[in-house]
Amino acid sequence: MTDAKDLTNRAERNASTFMDYQLLDKSEFILDGFLAYRLDYMERDITPIARDLDKPPIVVYREVRFDANGLLWFIQMRTDSSTAEAEKPDFEHVLETFKILD
Repeated sequence: MTDAKDLTNRAERNASTFMDYQLLDKSEFILDGFLAYRLDYMERDITPIARDLDKPPIVVYREVRFDANGLLWFIQMRTDSSTAEAEKPDFEHVLETFKILD
């Protein structure tokens, strides 16, 4: 059975094949009592619209995966690299306040 750790490792291997890939953070932490896997990275935008540009922009992904109550959870933020640091506190706030409700 695939779990959050396995999917995070697969995501990292996949992302590392793209142009201008750079790993920003890969870590484990506790999110609402569950072991979570974080993967932050940047790469050249490969969406169909961006491919039509002379030089597609660099995008930053912040991803968290964890297993809880028989489900695989995935939280992601995608942002342009020019605003990624300014938007990072918003993502951190989501993680700090995240709760699975009964």
